[in-house]
Amino acid sequence: MVRTDGVGERQLAAYIVAADGSTLDLPALRRLLRERLPAHMVPSTFRTMEQLLATPNGKVDRKALAAMKAADVEGAARSQNDGPRTTVELVMLQIWRRVLGMDLGMHDNFFDLGGHSLKAVALRHAIREQLGVDIPLATFFAEATPASLCEWVQGRGAGMVQGSLLTLTQAPSDEPALVLVHEVSGGVLEYLDLCREMTPRGVTVCGLVAPGYDNDEQPLESVQGLAERYVAELIASDVLQPYRLVGWSFGGLVAFEMARRLEERGRNVDLVALLDAQLFEDGIEAQERGGRTDAIVQMSERLDIDLSSAQDDSAEALFALLKTEVVRRGLVTAALADEVLGRQLRVLEAHAGAIARYRASGPVRADVVLFEALERDAPTRIDADAWARRTLGAFRARTVPGSHLTMVRPPHVAALAQALMDELSVSKRRRS
Repeated sequence: MVRTDGVGERQLAAYIVAADGSTLDLPALRRLLRERLPAHMVPSTFRTMEQLLATPNGKVDRKALAAMKAADVEGAARSQNDGPRTTVELVMLQIWRRVLGMDLGMHDNFFDLGGHSLKAVALRHAIREQLGVDIPLATFFAEATPASLCEWVQGRGAGMVQGSLLTLTQAPSDEPALVLVHEVSGGVLEYLDLCREMTPRGVTVCGLVAPGYDNDEQPLESVQGLAERYVAELIASDVLQPYRLVGWSFGGLVAFEMARRLEERGRNVDLVALLDAQLFEDGIEAQERGGRTDAIVQMSERLDIDLSSAQDDSAEALFALLKTEVVRRGLVTAALADEVLGRQLRVLEAHAGAIARYRASGPVRADVVLFEALERDAPTRIDADAWARRTLGAFRARTVPGSHLTMVRPPHVAALAQALMDELSVSKRRRS
């Protein structure tokens, strides 16, 4: 369909759903279309989707599609030659090809090519090593192609400082943003699919990255310490009040503690959304935590790597198996595996200790909404009453499809996004 880009130019955009059991190779698709179609009929932008957006009567919602930012790079005058034009572009393209392990062009999108948190960290590290530029993690959301990253490096890269608070998506409205608090691994790219769902709904999304996740900073070992740091960054930023905090799992504890501290400073918190977050009112005994072994298992689960056959092995042996499998799958290069995995495991271990030591104070005045994953064993159900006792505002509990890990991934993430939108509407009505 024809859509208008950010500078008012009309472009042909393709929205694509893969057949069941199939995956899409966008670079190959572009090459095929260029071979078979006149230049003016080749789409300028591509977006892959789990399913096309539909109207209530089941027809394709073209207006909603047009409102979505295409996953591919936007802009005028796209050359038929997708190769590098400068030395910086040449080096950048070589870095991408090496880290991602595939042949690609200057306008191929990082996330369309299977990019994820580990690859983003590895790519960022390689760019820093070869080009001497430290690119903020959030830049991979906005500048997701080699071409646009080159423009960023050559134009705005110098002098930018990365903190924990990142703008992930920017909507053209003056509504307060959603602030997503990282889960136990410390990264925000786990929220990528949720960001993509919220963007066409007109919601600005910010994210908080844990200290030490992708740098050499010492990880913080308490919920209170993390909350204090993030509160300071929120207050110093231009994020509009009232604050709307969202925390998945461990992030729910941090979001709640942030709300309490923001209110103590006279700030207005509208909503605390807890995504399958368990409040351990009496803490967790030290012997119930698995330390490094548990951190390795958690990381493997998030990467869909099965280490169950080696669960009795030492932490060192488990880490070696994890590293081998991560490298084998091309998720990170062998040269970077120790550094990337080591940093993230240190963060996981620090956060595991933070969970064990945390005792929630309260209550807060903000509304608290618990989103509990539908797929779970009965003994692991979230104690909703424990959260209900921690607010003087309204408390609501909602069930959303998926498991603890899959509730923020397709196809379940669409239902979560809609449930969040429902709660934002409730908050907006209460304010008015």
